[in-house]
Parts: sequence; structure tokens; C-alpha cells
Amino acid sequence: MEENQNTSFYDDEGLCKLCHNRYIDRTGNPESVLCQTCREELIKLKVPPAIYAAMAAVLVLVAVAIFFFIPALKEYAVYENAERKAAEGYPQTALFELMNLNEKYPDSAKIAIKSADIGMKYFFPDYAGYAIDTYLVGKEVGEKDYDRLTGYVDELDKYYHTLDWMEALGGRLAESAGADGENAQQALAELCGSLMEGAEDGQYDQALACYYAGYYSGEMEQRIYWFEKSIGYNPMNYMAEVASANTYRRQGDVAKARALLEHAYSINKEDALIPRAFATVEMVEGNAAEALEYARTAYEWYPEGEYVVDTYIVALYDNDLAAEANAVMEEWKTEGHFFDEDLYALLAGEMSVYDYYVGE
Repeated sequence: MEENQNTSFYDDEGLCKLCHNRYIDRTGNPESVLCQTCREELIKLKVPPAIYAAMAAVLVLVAVAIFFFIPALKEYAVYENAERKAAEGYPQTALFELMNLNEKYPDSAKIAIKSADIGMKYFFPDYAGYAIDTYLVGKEVGEKDYDRLTGYVDELDKYYHTLDWMEALGGRLAESAGADGENAQQALAELCGSLMEGAEDGQYDQALACYYAGYYSGEMEQRIYWFEKSIGYNPMNYMAEVASANTYRRQGDVAKARALLEHAYSINKEDALIPRAFATVEMVEGNAAEALEYARTAYEWYPEGEYVVDTYIVALYDNDLAAEANAVMEEWKTEGHFFDEDLYALLAGEMSVYDYYVGE
């Protein structure tokens, strides 16, 4: 009787046919023969080993794609952000990064065109000329791009023609000055006259010609006149703004000088001559600490720039760092750098910083 009872227990249709321990769960399926636990275990997918191998291969491919995709994404970001970076005051960095892309992708007309656009807009014609000559000659471009690039080529022809003309003027200046420079003043006056004539001649790059007419002019009012004409021809000519600011500072008009420098800085935040010029304005206004900060920045960026090391020395002196100023001066003298007599007079206490930077 006991054996029959046990057999009857195992054959009970109400028990799970797999585990024989739990009752069948027919919720949602009247034909089910399994309990809820066993049914859930059986419906779990068992992944074959081959699937794991395939998944591993996919992960490798994804990793490889990411490895190559991220640099490409960064390069695309350089291309896309170049105009914004230039507009924020970093045209040189934007152009340098684009030139790296040009070298890596020499067949990409789009990169070269953007290099030319930024170079021409921000008064870096040499970058634009290089991009056009090296990466665009012989390539097919759209009609609008073609018309724009043709205009650039015409402007560049004027620019290089102007450089050749000024080089010839420089050669004549050296001849007129004489071996010992006895006619230097007369030769310089002749050079200025020629530059002023050329600045009014449409065959030359007038922004560039006006800039150099002002640069070599001996009279402050003339200098300002030509610098402002240069800016009028090309508002992005920040160099003319810096030169004009220095002239206004010489006249004691530090407010005008500062305004010009601030605009120049908005165009190009990377040229050492701008913080150098700011340093001189700060010293004229008696702000020695601020001047030293600007002068040190310019010196760290480009110590070989025009009057950069001189201004740094003056700023050190103006901050009671005469020993350091003299050390820097001696270092550069050993390199053959020429310092004017006024700087020696300043360091000897024979001239004030204000008088050094204001006046003829």
C-alpha cells in the first residue's frame, strides 16, 4: 500500500514534470506542464560559444574604429572651428592648424580654401598664398570659390609686387646712404617720398605701402596719417594699429593708444608686439607692475621682436629690478643686440621712464 501511494504521488498530474517538487503553473498557458521556476529557467537563452567569439570580434572592430575615428573627429573639429578661432583673436593658431591638415590631406580643396579665406581676411597673405599655390593649383572648385580665389590671386599679385618694389627701394636707399652713411638722412627722405607716392598708386598693395610710408616717416603727424590710411584700406591690419598706438603714446595720448591696442588685440591675441606696446602705455601711466606683466609676456613669446627685449629691460628697471635689467641687457649685448643711447641714459638714472616713452 505504501509503495502504491508513493507511485501515485510522483504520477500526480498537478506536479511539475521536470522537478516533481513544485506544482505546475498554468497561468497564461493551460497546457503548461512546468512550474513557474522551471519554466523561467528553460526560457532563458543559452548563448552558444560561437556567439561569444563573434561578440569579441565586434568589440575589437569597435575599438579599432574608435582608435581611428577620434583623431579624425579632432581633425574635423579643427577644420570646423578654424573660422571661430580666428574670429576670437587666434588667426595664427587657426592657420597653423589648418596648414598641418593641408599637409596631411593635400588633396582636400576645402581645407586649402578655408586656409586662403582666413589668411586673406586677417592680413596673413603669405599663408593664403602658400595654400593656393601648393594645394589649389590645378584643382576643380565651385564657381563661387573660383571667383573668390581669383580675387585673392589678384590681391596677392599686388602684395608680392609691392614687396619686390620695396626691396628695390631698400637697395637704392643703401646706395644713396653711402658706405659710411654720410647721406643717410637724405636717402631716408627719398625713400619716404617714394613710399608715399607708391601708397597712392593702385598698382601696389596700398594697405602695405601706406603702412611702410608711415613706418619710415620721421614726423609723428605724417606717421599717424599713413597708418590710419593703411587701416582704412584694410581694417584687419593690426600692425598699423599697433604702430599708430605707439605714435599716439609718443605724443602723450595714452587713451587713444590704449583704444587702438585693444582693437588690435581683439584681432590678434598672439603677436608679442601688442603686449609690448601695452607695457609702454602702462609705464607712461605709472602702472609699473602691470607693465612688467605685459613686457614679460612679450619677452616670453618672442624676445627677438622689435623693441621687445628693450621694453622688458625698462619694465624691470621701473619695478626696481635694476640688477636683473642689467643682466638681461648684458646677455643680449653678447648676442650682438644694439641698444640705443637713451636706454643707457635711463638705466644710469639720467632720464625718466616717462620721458623715455613720450616725446620725439
